This record gives sequence, structure tokens and C-alpha cells, in this order.
Amino acid sequence: MMKSRPPLLPSTSAAVSPPVIASQAKWKLFDSLLFCSYIPYAQFGKVMAAEEDFESSILKSQLSQTPLTWKQEMERSQSQVDVLLAKLIEVKACIQGSEEDAKKDLEVLWRRVKTTATLLSYLKSKARIMAVPHLAHTSCGIKQLDGVGLVDKNGVPLSGWSRSVDLSSFDSPD
Repeated sequence: MMKSRPPLLPSTSAAVSPPVIASQAKWKLFDSLLFCSYIPYAQFGKVMAAEEDFESSILKSQLSQTPLTWKQEMERSQSQVDVLLAKLIEVKACIQGSEEDAKKDLEVLWRRVKTTATLLSYLKSKARIMAVPHLAHTSCGIKQLDGVGLVDKNGVPLSGWSRSVDLSSFDSPD
């Protein structure tokens, strides 16, 4: 029974470290000694030299490709990082712009709410006056008395008012 060993060349495109290649070369040498025993001893040295040359050329090519592969990989990764950074900056700018727009929209809406509240208060008071016409007069202290007519909160009839009376005192509610 034979032990399973790693293949001489990797099946993936990943770079192989030199210790792995050296280990593979030892197994190949063992195979050549074990299975090539029918080669005459004189030719054995030539076969071994050819195998070593082949293995060293493979090792040199893999080692020369490794820095180039790493450099290409780094350039590709850097370009991806640059693209992602540009997208991040764009997204941050959009977020900031949308926050400013949202703040302006909120201010406009708040002014509309205030205006609507004021308008509703006005309409509510108008509705009260329309429903109960004498309410407008009672809100400032004027009342309707039977037989006398309109009187102020002190009971003075409207006909008895003097023209020099300060009307601002009648604007406050009861």
C-alpha cells in the first residue's frame, strides 16, 4: 500500500509556498528511485538532473509569478476600495442633504400647524357667536337684560355709557 501524497502542482491558481514545493520534489525523487529502478545506473544521474532542472524551473516560475500576482491582487483590491469609498461619500452627502430637506419640511409643516390651530380657534369662536348671538356681548361683560336692554358687567345700561369710557376694560372675559 502506498501513502497518498500531495500533488506536484496545485490545482488552484493560489501561490504555493516554497516548503510545499520542496516537499513535493522529495516525493517525486522517491517515486523516481522506487519505480524507475529499471533505468541503468549510468542514466540515472541524467534523469535525476533533468528532473531537478524541471522542478527548479517550475519553482522559479511560481516564485516569479507570486509577487506579480500579489501586486495585481493589491491593485484590484485598491480599486475596489476606492469605488466603495466614493459610494460611501456619495451616500453620506445624500443623507446630509435629505436631513436638511427634512428639517426645512418640518419647519414648513410646523408653521402650517400653528396657522391651522389659530384658524380653528377663530372658527370655533365664530361658530359660538353664530350659534348664540348674545355670546359675543357676554364675552366682554355685556349682557342682555329683559326690559332694560344691554348692560355692562356693573349693570349700567348701554344708553348710559359715556363716550370717555375706556373700552379696553370690557375686552377681558368674565
